[in-house]
This record gives sequence, C-alpha cells and structure tokens, in this order.
Amino acid sequence: VILEQPYEPGTAVSGAGLDLAALLASGRLLQTLILHQDDETDRLLASQLQGCGGCAPKPLRDLRALYDYLGSELAYYFGWASYYTRLLWLPALLGALLTLLDVFYLDARAYPIENRNFTEDPLRAASGAAGVAAFAGFRGLDNDVIDLMDGVNASLSYGFIDVDELTAQERREYKLLLSSEVASGSEAHHGRVRYGLTAAFALLVVIWASSFLEGWKRRAKVLALDWGALDDALAAVAKEHVKFSEDAMRRGFYTADGLWVDLSADTQSAPPGRGRSKVWRPTAEDAELLGASHTSRWSSASRRMRRVSVSVAVVVLMGLACVLTITAIMVLRLWFVRRGYSTVYVAIINAAAIEVFNSVWRHIALALTSWENHRLEKRFRDALVFKMFAFQFINCYFSFFYLAFFRRHDGTLFGLARSANLATDRCGGLDCMYQLRQQLLISLLFNFVVGTANETLRPVRKAAITKLKACLKRASRRVDVEPEADEVRLDAIAAKRRQKERLTPAEERLYEQNELIVDIVAQYDLPELKAVEFGLSPTFYEFNELALQFGYIVLFSAALPAAAGLALLNNLLELRLDSVKVLKLTRRVPATSDSKGIGAWRSILLFLTYVGLGTNLGILIYTSDWFERFYPSFTPLDKLLLVVVLEHALIGLKLLIDACVPDMPAGVRIALAREEWLPGPR
Repeated sequence: VILEQPYEPGTAVSGAGLDLAALLASGRLLQTLILHQDDETDRLLASQLQGCGGCAPKPLRDLRALYDYLGSELAYYFGWASYYTRLLWLPALLGALLTLLDVFYLDARAYPIENRNFTEDPLRAASGAAGVAAFAGFRGLDNDVIDLMDGVNASLSYGFIDVDELTAQERREYKLLLSSEVASGSEAHHGRVRYGLTAAFALLVVIWASSFLEGWKRRAKVLALDWGALDDALAAVAKEHVKFSEDAMRRGFYTADGLWVDLSADTQSAPPGRGRSKVWRPTAEDAELLGASHTSRWSSASRRMRRVSVSVAVVVLMGLACVLTITAIMVLRLWFVRRGYSTVYVAIINAAAIEVFNSVWRHIALALTSWENHRLEKRFRDALVFKMFAFQFINCYFSFFYLAFFRRHDGTLFGLARSANLATDRCGGLDCMYQLRQQLLISLLFNFVVGTANETLRPVRKAAITKLKACLKRASRRVDVEPEADEVRLDAIAAKRRQKERLTPAEERLYEQNELIVDIVAQYDLPELKAVEFGLSPTFYEFNELALQFGYIVLFSAALPAAAGLALLNNLLELRLDSVKVLKLTRRVPATSDSKGIGAWRSILLFLTYVGLGTNLGILIYTSDWFERFYPSFTPLDKLLLVVVLEHALIGLKLLIDACVPDMPAGVRIALAREEWLPGPR
C-alpha cells in the first residue's frame, strides 16, 4: 500500500476504512510506504537545524508541526530530548568548573609529589598492593621482586628519588605511592575542599535529576494541551495491541486498570471478607440484561502471569550469562597482561561480545514479549522496553560497578584470578578513582563519537547497499529486450532528486508527467528507521541512547563531573542529526497519537536516579581515598552510618521535590476548566 497522504493522527482506521497496523500484524498486508512531502520536510528541517534546540525552550509551534507530520511518539521524543539538553547546561557548566579547578589547582595541592630518600621498606610507606606496584614500577622491579617484597618484612635502602628525573607515567605512579600516606596541614585542607566540592556536585546532580523528571511531567502536559491530545493520551492507555490473541470470546469487559468484569448470566461473585461471605446471584431481570450484553476478547490472566514469570527467569539467566562473559574477558585481560601481550585483542573480543549479546537479546526480548500476550499496546511496549533496558544496564554498567566497588577491596575477579594463578587486579583509593574516571571518559567519548556516526551513516550505508544490490541484479540478468528509455530515465531522475541535482529540461518534463512514480521510486529506496526495521517502536534506540547517557551522568557524577558537559555537546549535535535522519534519510513513519508522553522510559530514568543516590555515596566514601587520607579517624562503622543517614536524607529530599511540584501546571488546569465550563462540544 502506497499512501501519498497519511491518515490523520489519532485515528486508527481512516481513508478506505483500513486498520493498517492490524493488517500488517496479521500478514495480510506486506508493506506500507507513506511518502514524504518535500516542502513540509524542508520547512521542518530548517526549523530544527536553524533553531536553538537544546539552548532555549523549543517553540510550541515547531513541536506542533512535528506532531502533525510525524505523530506523537517522535514529537514527544524531540520535545523531551530538547528539554533534557536544555537542562543539561547547569550540571555541564558546574562540572566543567569543578574539573578545571581540580586539574589546575586542588589536585596538585592535595596530592603533592616531592623528592624523598627512601631509607626504609617502601611497603611501610605504601599501604596496599597498588603502592607496591607503583613503587616497583618506576624502580625497575619485576613481578618476582614484588612477590619477594610482599613476603619479606625487612628494612631495605632504595636511595633518593628526584622528581625532576621521572617521566610523566613515573610521576603518576610516584604520586599514587605517596597518596597512601595520611595527609596533614595544607594537603589535608585542600583534599577536604576537593572532595567536599565533589560531594556537593554529586548532591546537586541528584537534585537536578529529580527536578528534571518533575519538570518534564509538566512540560508533557503543556505539549499535550497544545496538540489537543490530552484526551487522546488518556485514551491511548486502553488501546489493544495488534498481536493480542484472545483465549475465548466471553460476555464482559475490561476495566481501565485491566481487570476483567464477567457479565455471564450465571455469574456468582463471592467478595472476600471476614466470616461468612455473601454470594451475589443475579435476579431474573439482571440475568436477562446480562444475557443481552456483548462479547469481548478474553485472555487468561493466570496464564499470562505464568508466562511473565518465565520471561523474568530468562532475563535473569541472560543477565548472569552477560556478567560471566564480562568477568571472563577481565580474566583474559589479566592473562594477556601477565604474558606481555597487547590488550587490544581483549578490547576487540569485548566489543564483539557486547554486539552479539545485544543482537541475540533483541530477538529473545521480542519473542518473549509477544509470547506473554499482552492485551494493551502500552503494556506490550512497556514490557519490551523494560526487558531491553535491563540487559543494557548490565551490559553497559557492570564493568564500572566492578571497578568502583569490588576491585579495590577484592581485586581477584570474585576468586577467578586466584584460581587461574593470575596476579590480583586490586587498586588503591586514588588509583581506583583515576581508573574509573579514565574508563568513564573513554566509554562516553566512544559512545558519543562512534554511536553518533553509526546512527547517522547507517541510513546512507543502507541506501548505498540497496542501490548496489539493484545494480548487480540488473547486471546479472540476461535479457534480449532492452529496458524502455523512459524507465531508465525515471531511475536517473529519481537518483538526481535524491542528490538534489538539477534536472535537464527534458528530464523536468518527464518528471512532471510521472512525479508520483519518481517520488515512489526515490523514497522506496530509503531504509526504515533502525528500530522500525527490528520490530521496535520508532524511538527506541534514540531513547535508549539518551537513557544510558543519563545513567552515566547520574550514577557516576562523583567520579567524572565532566560527564554532563560531554553529554551536552553530544546532544546539541544529536538533536540535529536525528532530525535529518527522520525527515530526509529514512522512510516516513506513520503519524499516530497513541503515545502517552515518553512511556516506560520515565520509570527507567526514575530508577537510575534512585540508584545514583547509592552509587555516588559509595564512590565517595568507599572507592575514593577521601576518608583514609583526609579523615583517618573514621571507622568502617562510621562510614556505614554515614552512608545510611545520607542516603535516607537524599531519598527524603527527592520525595519532597516530587510532592511539592504538581504534575499539571496551573495554566493547563485553567485551560481544561475553561473548556469544561464552556457549553457545547470542545
């Protein structure tokens, strides 16, 4: 089916009375192609590229135009992404200032390096394996000598160390060695200021995240009111999923919260209560009325719950498989390091494993969610999003959680390194923070650069591959009859139209005679959005990318305050590249209004915010050397009590923000009240 004009948003059936989504799901309809309107896409793209999206509030008229052309799901995505990027300016600027202050002032004064004459066992000056390894590294000692130093408690003279003669790497290792000592005087003062500012910034990020989520709820209501879609958003909750399969047709109906109300004539209801319960039996008049009621599609709730339980078990097993794979890759890295091999191969293996897991899990998650047989479209989408992101959470964050909370205190990869007779992977407080910060920075830059390039170039690459296949297919066919000249020229005209090249007068006349055919040829060669091609909602990968980015900011702001700044730079470009991709480089997505805000992604962002409360406290108190070096009098019990008190205080603060900020702005409530008061249809 080729649609030159799409059906209006909010109407599932229109035009010739066809429910295209249901026909596609049933297999009766193989494919639909909704044509882009070039004039409209040019106007929309100009407003997206030339506007100040991400720097100032997005004009409502621009988002309304996107809603009219692309539908509610993509319009909500662009509205949410623009709002999120605009609010990133505050943590980005503060994080950049804190990073500059730390790099150029506080770090050098909290961890000064100085000339020193080591006349005693360096093990006594360097507590922990990290200090020993650091000292041995720039003193030219191998692993055997380190093992000997671990086993012998003797006083050895290692001579004078001149800082000016050390290389940059040796200065860093020497700094790690000296940082194991308890600070005093000016060092202690600057170190306490350094970590105090970091803790304040982490607290600010938590408050910012809570305020952002509450602010978006209000912004979504404003957008829905402007689009005239408040009632549609509420009604969208009850829309049935196209692949829902009923177990039977029964007399009754489902309530708004999914409860089945049986209207069979022989219905007997025994409500729970104390003592003898009363059984409702319909009267003859009620039975006659119930018998005349219509039938509805019914599915067994108990069967669906059993299937959901099986799906949860599969998610847990896949998560464990992912954790074991990542751990095995870490053990392999230690094995490579011990034998002096390059760890580049390990990085390649790790990247390949991530891609394989993502690809396999996408198919499994889709199959499981369809098998669960959700009746409502919203519940189907939410279940799929939760499954996909649960795996992404493990796949993307597990190595950082290990580095932040296990490596310093264990370092044996849960005993696997010791079983394989490999060296421990333990690090000191300052060293763990350096490594965590470095890994976060590398991961963010890699995801931003490679992810953005891949998402942008993918439609171009797909279109080039499709064109190449078509050329090879034509070249391989052996026909006696030459193709019509007009047919060849139409292909050339379509190619020129895609490349925005100027047509000759003859081609212009031929195009005017066959404009629709040329547009169909040109747009049929365009690839679908990645998510649509894989059977997901159109905005899944865009929301997934930004949700993972939000997680990096909220979960690890204490380790990398500059993360918000990097995210801001990425999003300012991402908003514009996504506009080009949706409006020009891929096929048009059917415009519907069945989305209610950002759906399940808000629950995921809320979950990340709560987890971020604990991770930032854990990084500051347990991972860093804040207390060991600058507050040595704190005992492990004191640290635990501090974590519990601060975490409860932050949770209370977040709940207070949620309670104080109304979900619906006063302007929206006034507009709705005015519409209810005015007589006649709205």
